[in-house]
Amino acid sequence: MCGGVLEWRRWLGFLGIVIALAYMEEWAWDRLIWHEQGDLFLFPAVELSVELQTLLVPLLALPQATHYLLDAWIWKTKKTENPQLARAMSLSLSSE
Repeated sequence: MCGGVLEWRRWLGFLGIVIALAYMEEWAWDRLIWHEQGDLFLFPAVELSVELQTLLVPLLALPQATHYLLDAWIWKTKKTENPQLARAMSLSLSSE
């Protein structure tokens, strides 16, 4: 029983870290770039120069781009790579 409780604590800790990172990313987008959701995030918005925003936006977009690449790799539906997944999800099989 103790092993099961420890396993759940590990999962909850992992989920807590993921949620905290997601919140921090959204906070950075809103407080540094968009300035739209002041009620949801602590601290006032920060006005950045256009030059600094030009450097910051690609860095903030990196987690999302990584997510898309990982999704493309995980959910492969090519005939030769993962046809069972495509059938299970009712996707048309690509021959590429």
